[in-house]
Amino acid sequence: MKKLAVFALLLGIATSAHAYIEPRCDVYYKCHYYNYTGTAVQDGLSFFTNCSGLGSSFIRGLEKFQAHFNGQIIWDNRSVVFAKPVNIFEYDPNVIPHRVLVATQWEFTITPNGPQCKDTVVWKEDGTIEFNNCTDGHARTCAPLP
Repeated sequence: MKKLAVFALLLGIATSAHAYIEPRCDVYYKCHYYNYTGTAVQDGLSFFTNCSGLGSSFIRGLEKFQAHFNGQIIWDNRSVVFAKPVNIFEYDPNVIPHRVLVATQWEFTITPNGPQCKDTVVWKEDGTIEFNNCTDGHARTCAPLP
């Protein structure tokens, strides 16, 4: 019986190690773009919807964002994937084992043939997403609205 209890405890620890900080689904973000020449509105709104795979290492969904079209601002959308998560920890002497999960780094891809941002970080504290190291040279920071 003790072996079973120890195994269950270890399984619980191993399972909890796979918790990731995820993008928020159906929440508006305000996005600021860097080195960007596309149609998205600078400091415009964006949100992820139709999210599947939450709680796993592969999240698929739709990103809806404000874009310029024929002199107007419209809502456009694109299929996206968040994959290959790697948790980011900070040292905290007040907790054991002295590690606190602060963010998760993802590979973000606009599918099927869009750019990929290989260093996309979702921060636990405020839910901000930083899209960096994008194959088309742009970067962006998206902060969730209250």
